[in-house]
Amino acid sequence: MNTVSMDIWQTYINSVKNKFPNAEIVHDKYHLITYLNKSIDQVRRREVEDNDELINSRYSLLKNEENMTEKQRQKFELIKSSNFEVSKVWHIRENFRSLFECCNEEKVAKELFVN
Repeated sequence: MNTVSMDIWQTYINSVKNKFPNAEIVHDKYHLITYLNKSIDQVRRREVEDNDELINSRYSLLKNEENMTEKQRQKFELIKSSNFEVSKVWHIRENFRSLFECCNEEKVAKELFVN
């Protein structure tokens, strides 16, 4: 076995290292984004104690922009343009997500397999 894709859970990592010591461990996009979302929420929870603007902002920060309600979008815009720590963490997640969007996977697949 050369490569194993898995969750970031340490128990899984230890098991793979034990059973397949030479395998390369790869964490998939879904679990990495989930991990970053948890970080955003942890920072938000810490900051909300001192910043009323962050009250009821959880889903405004965790939802995809195209799925937000108008109220969530307004709150999101306020937070995104602010200097809160949670804004900085949100930007880190978005920069990370952009790494996966550097090429159009569907377009590449069509070019490789259609014709």
